[in-house]
Amino acid sequence: MGNYYKLELAWHANSAVPQNIPQSPHDWFSGLSIDHTFSRPLIFTFAPGVMHHYYPVDIPLMSDELLESLRDLGVDNIQSYPAVINTEGSDAIYCHYKAVNVVGLADVTEIKEEIGDTLDFPVSSVYEINEVSLKGLKLFRMPNSRVIIVDETVKNELEKKFFDLGFTPL
Repeated sequence: MGNYYKLELAWHANSAVPQNIPQSPHDWFSGLSIDHTFSRPLIFTFAPGVMHHYYPVDIPLMSDELLESLRDLGVDNIQSYPAVINTEGSDAIYCHYKAVNVVGLADVTEIKEEIGDTLDFPVSSVYEINEVSLKGLKLFRMPNSRVIIVDETVKNELEKKFFDLGFTPL
């Protein structure tokens, strides 16, 4: 079985923080395709700070640079839609982001493991992925979750280029 990782944002004190996320009738976390075209960019408002390449918010955002890198790595199951990020209290506007929908779910089983026998060592989760269900996907969603999973090849390449991403092993 291959190694898989949760894709995360490595937040820090100076991070730009989302303040206002547009409403959308679409389920951005279902793993299903969104059969809709948006006539205008989705408008987000962030508090000032350091901008990151990935924001796992209600409508996930990725920078154009991150999307291009993923596509160069053979990830072809991301729908992207124009987004604009306004910065609260300033004239800064960021147009190099896309709202993203990851198409594809994996058959994942969560297994609870006892780490110890006291409250100091709670139960942790371990995940088993049915690799047949992936059908070759290198990036996918866990069912009923906002979590995006990447395979080890994608993780290793992204780590070289994007210092603001984090990866937690499954």
